[in-house]
Amino acid sequence: MQKLTILIIIFASFGATLCLEKITVDLGEGTSSILNQKLMVAFIPEDKVIFDAEYEISSGWFTKIFIMFSDSIVINGFSLRANRNIFNLPVGVYKSFPFLISFDGSRSSISNINYKHFENLKALQLLRLDENKISFIESNAFKDLYDLKNLYLHQNLLTSIDGTILSRLHNLLELSLDRNKINYVAENAFDSLTELRNLTLAENNDELWTEKLFKNNKKLKY
Repeated sequence: MQKLTILIIIFASFGATLCLEKITVDLGEGTSSILNQKLMVAFIPEDKVIFDAEYEISSGWFTKIFIMFSDSIVINGFSLRANRNIFNLPVGVYKSFPFLISFDGSRSSISNINYKHFENLKALQLLRLDENKISFIESNAFKDLYDLKNLYLHQNLLTSIDGTILSRLHNLLELSLDRNKINYVAENAFDSLTELRNLTLAENNDELWTEKLFKNNKKLKY
């Protein structure tokens, strides 16, 4: 009998949805299959589990969403895109996804990011948090994202970038910060981004972006 892992996420919101993308399933007999469609696993009401490729939650203020999978399943994509009722990311959920490569939380209503949100996601390469209401990012929020290549933070409410937020992102290639309200940037904010190629900063305080800030970004394309 295959051992199942059950993960519970609780959204205190109306009409929340959960989407898992690019799921690889090992059938345990030397064969495997790729499910390219988006899988949504919903639990509504409490006595009925629905596991379907095209399912959206249409009601319920407190929605319990179960993700059920065998130990052999690898999940490398996770999306909460375009959920305006998601104000806070669940904490500790992603520990069950050690091989997660991409996370999309864009076009939602997320207001802050703390160090527990992306803890231990060492394989993550793409992180989309654009078009939210993020006004605060904790200094060590991205501390485990050693392999992150693309970070999208544009169109939020950020007002400052301190010297530690980006300090562990040594492999970052692309960073978007445009359309925020940034009025302070620490002198060493970008020092660790030695591989950075693309950076967007439009619609912030233009006077902040001096050459001194980018002294270590030799590969940056202006």
